[in-house]
Amino acid sequence: MRSTLRLFTLLGVAALSVGAAVAADDEIQVGVGLELNYTYNFNRPASGKNTFLFNSREGQFLLNLGEVHVSRPASSTDNRVGFRLSIIDGEVARVLLRDKSYNSSNPNVLEAYGSAYVKDNLLVQFGQFLSNVGMETAKVGDGQFFSRSFQYQFLQPIFGAGVRATKSMGDSESWTGSITNRFRGVEETTGNRDLFWGLQYAKTLSEKANVKVNLLTGRESMGAVNRELGVANVVYDRAVGEDTRVGTDLTWRSGKEASNRRYSISGLGGYLTHKLSETRTLGLRGEFLSQSNATAGILPIGTNSIRKPSLSSITASLELKNGALPGTRTLIEWRIDNAGDPVFASKNGTKKNQNTLTLGQTYRF
Repeated sequence: MRSTLRLFTLLGVAALSVGAAVAADDEIQVGVGLELNYTYNFNRPASGKNTFLFNSREGQFLLNLGEVHVSRPASSTDNRVGFRLSIIDGEVARVLLRDKSYNSSNPNVLEAYGSAYVKDNLLVQFGQFLSNVGMETAKVGDGQFFSRSFQYQFLQPIFGAGVRATKSMGDSESWTGSITNRFRGVEETTGNRDLFWGLQYAKTLSEKANVKVNLLTGRESMGAVNRELGVANVVYDRAVGEDTRVGTDLTWRSGKEASNRRYSISGLGGYLTHKLSETRTLGLRGEFLSQSNATAGILPIGTNSIRKPSLSSITASLELKNGALPGTRTLIEWRIDNAGDPVFASKNGTKKNQNTLTLGQTYRF
């Protein structure tokens, strides 16, 4: 109850604080989003927690995510200066922001940056922003699936603080470069001053297809501690006919830990969505992740494991919309997870598999 009151108080204050600005400038955009869910885990974990980045608690009705954002998009022709501020709360904010020391002083700020066109084809942004990797984000109601993929959870960054610039090469092609604090970091509390570098190439191949290639790399040097990290990612999306879309998300991550041990992880994900009607859409997503060894890396491993860690999942979803209530979506999701080691919590220890059923409801205004 306390967390619910905190969430609605935060969202209410944030919404009221921008009301005057919106009234004075009709080009400012304001949005509010809520994400609620109930997830039943057939393992019935004693801890009450799922191994998900989102909908992380089992057997409870949750305000998973609440968001208020206000923005004024920059334009190369009219308003050359803009901004975006996104404030979130709920389980997602707790997992992504408050439980991590790198964002302890701003535990509810997901994005906060200013934008300016310095040339007609060059947009510069400075502040805190979501990274250009992967097809999923931490925004309310993003995508066909309520739960985010393991690939997004383990291999891809979430956000960073720094500067990025996007140069458009016509209407169908662009390059984006970024310099941020450490990987998935907003602030550095351990004395490290090394930066992370990012590059994205985006291309619209046709009216039906587009592709994005993302690269991120950086290191952390703090005396005896020397860590490295690199991420490469390709996202491809295509419409097949009028009612079907397919896509793939390929990620490769490598790194070196403070113990001087190296690891690499490859991830492959794909999805298909098919529109049954104006109010019903089916979705299917599959993925597989594999890590080079069990002595270094980030994938979960079993006790005293000597196996190469792996994770896989298959997710089926049914999206229902109510034409009388624009901005609302109901998602019914069945997810089957498997691992090479027993890493999923259950009422009797750990298991190699985990099946869940989720009822999700999102609102966007």
